[in-house]
Amino acid sequence: MKPWDPFPYQIPPVFIGNDETFAFRLLEGSPFYLFRKDGQINAWYKAQIIPLGFEGVIHYACCSGGYLTLKGNDTMVWFYAFKDHVWYYVEIGVHS
Repeated sequence: MKPWDPFPYQIPPVFIGNDETFAFRLLEGSPFYLFRKDGQINAWYKAQIIPLGFEGVIHYACCSGGYLTLKGNDTMVWFYAFKDHVWYYVEIGVHS
């Protein structure tokens, strides 16, 4: 019998040296992450870097700021991000 693995996905090598990796979620069964490297936040899905170029993304906020924190379901994530002094509401999803 194979032992239970609480984290069956390997962290992709693209994340080595990142300042931060967050927002892990399975989108249609495949791992999705956001990551900060060299001052920019981009996404990773299905072994592809998705260039977003955000300077900040609200995540892991608590208390009254919790309603703005990153959220999602099985097919998409949604969050607030900023770039060049402008705030954006962002939805990234898998549409089959």
